[in-house]
Amino acid sequence: MIGEAPQVASSVPHMDEVVGVIFTTMMRCRCVRVAGDAKQAATIFACVDFAKGRSYECEVMLGEEDADALVHLLTGMVDASLRDDVAGELCNMIAGGWMDRRGSATERLELFPPRTGALGRGLEGAGFSVIFSGTYSFGTGCFSVRLRCMDAH
Repeated sequence: MIGEAPQVASSVPHMDEVVGVIFTTMMRCRCVRVAGDAKQAATIFACVDFAKGRSYECEVMLGEEDADALVHLLTGMVDASLRDDVAGELCNMIAGGWMDRRGSATERLELFPPRTGALGRGLEGAGFSVIFSGTYSFGTGCFSVRLRCMDAH
């Protein structure tokens, strides 16, 4: 059974807050991080590259039924052709929200358009280390978020 997860690791503060605010303000729906994996196999993938002092990637992964639930929450429609677009938009909001709450206001934020597609197509960049991974539940759906950082050596 999926239950609420413990606090976010101190190395990645604010992620649960960011996701929660996005869902309550944009979709009028509660969204919480849960223990365990997504209910269904993830087939939809979105990745946003961003930089604020270091290079990061935010990845959102979800299954088709979960994507359909997200499409309905964001648009009020049932339209499978919007799955990738909505996954990309969610990923973009999470990346931007997390960066907005992180670090110095003097660091310039660069946020790039999302890349979307089927899992396993190599959309994620090489040389990045996972610094956060979590699964979130909303209404009838859930999705996973992974935050990756490239070490600045």
